[in-house]
Amino acid sequence: MTVTPALAYVLLRGASSRHHEPSIIRSLQHRYDAAVSRITHAPRLAFLISGAAVLAGFAILPLLSWSLLPAFKERDIRISWMGAPGTSLSEMNRIMARASHELRQIPGILHVAAHAGRAVTGDQVVDVESGQIWVGIDSSANYEATLTRHPGDHPRLPRPGGRSGHIYQGQNETGNGRAG
Repeated sequence: MTVTPALAYVLLRGASSRHHEPSIIRSLQHRYDAAVSRITHAPRLAFLISGAAVLAGFAILPLLSWSLLPAFKERDIRISWMGAPGTSLSEMNRIMARASHELRQIPGILHVAAHAGRAVTGDQVVDVESGQIWVGIDSSANYEATLTRHPGDHPRLPRPGGRSGHIYQGQNETGNGRAG
């Protein structure tokens, strides 16, 4: 910490200490000094302006989005299915195959992949009555129209009983339903 000032003293000993400020800086400094002196002599005005700014902030607070993540139009979507407790793996495979087939019929769907249950060394603690479907939406497809036709709303898709139709886009859960 003491090396830099000492080194500057030794190296800059003969340099001129004359400092010229640009004219724009002098002008801005003059205006700033005038504004600060007005505020210090009339603090009520400063408090009123600050209070108005706080009230305006509270007024627009309900209009703000609380998500820390932006809403992306992600083209890869994961749909989680949860069958009724005790649903067999073969039944979940049948349900997932039929759901995948129905999803492929929706215009704008590029690809569909699915699995049921979990691997023995998998990272999720689920039983065989759970499954996931990964859906890819074509980049040239109408995003909103394709996304609104997800399995939770599709009348022809099988409902495994229990929870189904959870759609996740990135970090945002956009759909949640119970199937009967």
